[in-house]
Amino acid sequence: MLLFHKVLLLYQLYILRIEPVHKDSFDCIRSKIDEIDNEIFKLLDTRALLSTYIYKYKIAASKKLQDKTRENAILNRLLKKKTTYLNKKMIRNIFTTIISECLKIQKTTQ
Repeated sequence: MLLFHKVLLLYQLYILRIEPVHKDSFDCIRSKIDEIDNEIFKLLDTRALLSTYIYKYKIAASKKLQDKTRENAILNRLLKKKTTYLNKKMIRNIFTTIISECLKIQKTTQ
């Protein structure tokens, strides 16, 4: 299994156009991480905005602010996805936090 992960990492580095033994690979990898972080940031900001629209719909439809069924459906959908490095606990922690923070945004939306 360890060999598989090493081969997969090398393939992923190839896809990202990173040479793992190149002297500048450390900075190149960090640069790619920064790009990914920026994309994650934009996506989270968009998700937060969309959650404010959901809040407005919930108020208009007299629905409860927190929908545990929907939250569980999101988590279950994501937990079924194939990952290489994220385990189920990590996925649950990350997305529980995202959902919780968006719920806080909804609660402060007026």
